[in-house]
Amino acid sequence: YYGGLGPVRTVREMWDLFAEHDMTHMEVLEKVERDEWKYQDGYAMVCSSFVIRVLKAAGVFGNLPLQGTEHTPRDLYQLSLYDTDPARFPKACARDRVPWCQIGGKYRIDLPGFNTVQPYAHMNERCGGLPPHYERTPHGC
Repeated sequence: YYGGLGPVRTVREMWDLFAEHDMTHMEVLEKVERDEWKYQDGYAMVCSSFVIRVLKAAGVFGNLPLQGTEHTPRDLYQLSLYDTDPARFPKACARDRVPWCQIGGKYRIDLPGFNTVQPYAHMNERCGGLPPHYERTPHGC
């Protein structure tokens, strides 16, 4: 871990570091991961955080402060920034009759809440979600 607290190589070092900074395990888990944190093997990115960072670099979010590392695939498809006009979709998408175009796969994907969440400052930095439905908590987060 290199998020400003120093390198950690063992579980023992991890617990010692928590104690040194008077932090509990839960407090560490709740810390917002910053896009600019560089780890030993580079920046931490999965597909959704990479896409958010590309959108940020392209100016899609304007000056909104948000961290790509805090976004999941669900957060990404729920962002209200997609064109849902089927007249502009490729013809192959007309058969699906949904507000998105799935261009591959033999099974149709379901995207609950597609295109419904307006981007906001510090989006998803204080949100939780417990199984089985992973609804955002607190409400409206």
